[in-house]
Amino acid sequence: MFRWFKQSLIVALSMLALPLAAETLQVGFGPHRPPYVFENQAKGLEYELFVAAAHSAGFIVQGYFGPVARLKVMLEERKLDALSSMFFEHELVSHFSEPYVTYRDMAVALDKRGLQIRSIADLSKYSISTFKHASRILGPEFSAMAASNKAYREELRQVNRNKLLYSGRVDVVVADPMILQFFNTEVAHSVDIHQPLRWYDVFKPVHYQGAFARDVQRDRFNIGLAAIRADGTYARIEAKYRKTLPKQHVGR
Repeated sequence: MFRWFKQSLIVALSMLALPLAAETLQVGFGPHRPPYVFENQAKGLEYELFVAAAHSAGFIVQGYFGPVARLKVMLEERKLDALSSMFFEHELVSHFSEPYVTYRDMAVALDKRGLQIRSIADLSKYSISTFKHASRILGPEFSAMAASNKAYREELRQVNRNKLLYSGRVDVVVADPMILQFFNTEVAHSVDIHQPLRWYDVFKPVHYQGAFARDVQRDRFNIGLAAIRADGTYARIEAKYRKTLPKQHVGR
């Protein structure tokens, strides 16, 4: 069975070398969340991975940015062909791709606080600031903690987490380290961003899929995704962004 799968994959990948009529793919990338997506700019880890897979499959990508709710409506009305980084499959009647980008959220606090966080349950003792919809994305245990924690809040503007963290107005922030690091430059004038941090690795990585209006486009995207994983393009794009991440003090 493995031999059959391997041969089928090779055949599928070889098809990408055939001339394909360039087809425009209208894709919604959601709101500004650097360094994964830079609103109205053709860059970002998530953006570049999606575009590379699509290009490998013979698509030209035209990106749209904005609130996810609005982009979902556009997909349902067939004004878009696809949405990037969809997690809630049950909320959308669509054709979902293989996972193509991974967010690695962690809890983080000022190191001087000396917090002991060994599990998600331990977060219930602290005030927390995190991103919009985190209580739906980070699993049922986190959702239960958020529901019972009166000092839990979700930020519409992700930069607010940096302000709250470095000013000491919350105990813990939940964030992907790359996103938190990026927004440091926007708050450096008002808070001390050089304070040592302690990161707590208590969450599983979240793997996101693309949502497509048509299954044939989804299938082509999946083949393109397999191709860029196989030829090293995926690894090169990911390394370009992750190599800028400083060493983290990971606590338990």
